[in-house]
Amino acid sequence: MTLDWLPRGRRRFALIILDLLAVTAANALANLLRFDFDWGALRASRHKSAELLLLDLLLTPVIFFSAGLYEGYLRYAGLDDLLRLSRAVAFRTIALFCAFYALGFVDLSRAIVLMAAVFVLMFSGGVRLAPRFHRELFVTRRRSTAPRALVIGAGDTGEALLREIRKRPDPE
Repeated sequence: MTLDWLPRGRRRFALIILDLLAVTAANALANLLRFDFDWGALRASRHKSAELLLLDLLLTPVIFFSAGLYEGYLRYAGLDDLLRLSRAVAFRTIALFCAFYALGFVDLSRAIVLMAAVFVLMFSGGVRLAPRFHRELFVTRRRSTAPRALVIGAGDTGEALLREIRKRPDPE
């Protein structure tokens, strides 16, 4: 489920490949939704689907890399990583619009680009948060042999303590 078993350089490469797959799936799904699941519309040259996909596949990894999305460990991904991903997807979408209008492709459906942005956010966010969800939901839920403890009235400090206890259920 996680990519922790890979060396750091290969982990980054695997994440780039997963992002490229997410971009491809997002563009295909956006095109299919926009044109009512007409498979022939994906190949129609007037919709500029192939040009959009090619430009998106080139632009997205560059923007994601400059936003720092290929750094860090996925098992510690959190809300700040999701916000960074949201900003990167917003910059990617603006860059796609600017590039397409600069290249003279005015026939591009803006709805496809916006739907693809939402799908890229969902798919790439899922790729980045899946190891954390797996760790939180399945790995830390095992029963411990340690005695039970009750933390009362400690506020944020108690919550941090409880989170740390859940991460390391066995006493050392």
